[in-house]
Amino acid sequence: MIFITSGQGLSANQKSRIEGKLKNWNGPTTNAFTYACITLDQLLDQVYLKNIPTINKKVEWRLDTPPYQTKINDHKSLICHLDGQMLANAYDEHGEKLLQQNIRNTEGLTPTNKDIYVSASGNDSANFYFYNNGVTIISDDWEYDQLSWRLNVTRPQIVNGGQTIRQIHAAKAEGKLKADVKVLVRVISIGDNKEFAGNVAVNLNNQTLVRPSFLKSNHPFFIQMQHSLLPLGWYFERKQGDWSNLSDAERLDLLTKIKSEDHVLQMQTGCQAYSAVFLQDIDLAKRNPKLIFLPKRNGGRFEDIATAEFTAQKMILASLTLQSVDSFKKKAQALRKLPTNKQSAEVKRLIQTRATVGIEELLAMLPQAALFLSGLVGYQLGQTWTKMPSTAELEKLIGIAVIKTLKEGGPSSATWPTLLKSQNFYEQVRRTIRIAA
Repeated sequence: MIFITSGQGLSANQKSRIEGKLKNWNGPTTNAFTYACITLDQLLDQVYLKNIPTINKKVEWRLDTPPYQTKINDHKSLICHLDGQMLANAYDEHGEKLLQQNIRNTEGLTPTNKDIYVSASGNDSANFYFYNNGVTIISDDWEYDQLSWRLNVTRPQIVNGGQTIRQIHAAKAEGKLKADVKVLVRVISIGDNKEFAGNVAVNLNNQTLVRPSFLKSNHPFFIQMQHSLLPLGWYFERKQGDWSNLSDAERLDLLTKIKSEDHVLQMQTGCQAYSAVFLQDIDLAKRNPKLIFLPKRNGGRFEDIATAEFTAQKMILASLTLQSVDSFKKKAQALRKLPTNKQSAEVKRLIQTRATVGIEELLAMLPQAALFLSGLVGYQLGQTWTKMPSTAELEKLIGIAVIKTLKEGGPSSATWPTLLKSQNFYEQVRRTIRIAA
């Protein structure tokens, strides 16, 4: 038996009662039943973090100059340079496992990344050290042997400089990496301090432009969400591009568990859907989604989102609702291809109304309406629903949401893009919808 605690643990009376019960179950000679009490942080260590595909061994590099070493606030740090070839070889061997705690995913051949590639492969490659910000590595620990000049890093993770190592590796793979490329490297020991590790990753990347959702991609809440969703048949993409960066073998293995790429759920989209469907907050979902991932001290709402109320089941329900609305939008857009004299009847059939609704009016509203309409569907279903309604029932609820939105927004002088991210307008529409008791 395992008891999970938020920090208070079990009282002496509770322990006594549990031990008495187990003694009765075990009898005088067996010890088949035991119990343990662990904290949420320990659970994260034992169950979730062990499953992250990281590097569970030491990586060794040989230096050619003495490094700078220091220890500040119980954390050792080493600064040196490594040959570009060494880093490219490490990526060859370990791939994206080197970057599991890096909040940025691969960004492709952006202008900045193209400059990195050219610096590593061009005529000025000897100055790469001066032109590039380098790489920051966190690790459980590191050891430097002065006699052999060898640096051993235990369970390394690159938390800053992921684009650098990817472009160096790309240059090597194409036979263009110059032998004189030197890369600035900083190695920081974190021990078992996960909070410190996360703070290093976030603060280093805060100094350059990065999407707010990436800053929370390695937060324990979303790591737990990822592992809760997989047994339910969904792959949770914490960082945009995670799915495409998987190897073919990894992707095929996951497809046996999720069945279809339609069950790849992107973190920001899922959180926006949850905010609309269950929190009924269109302002957060549509106008200011970046606030989902920012802490309250920075004007955000993360502490309101990352709660026990936000379960894997609700993530799935909200996402399926959003997918259903997107499917409805595609059906509506397809009506434009019909002969003009048939469009009106088909629009009525689609949204299940006798009222006349012009197809142009409908299609003008729909492009920006997915989260807005999903919220109205969630409102009609209430706060306690636990399974998706039938397709027919869902289409009926979407139809009601569409009709009410068109009716309330038609007389307004504001444009649809403005109205559909307005919390005031959302509540205005919601007041017109009758909820069955």
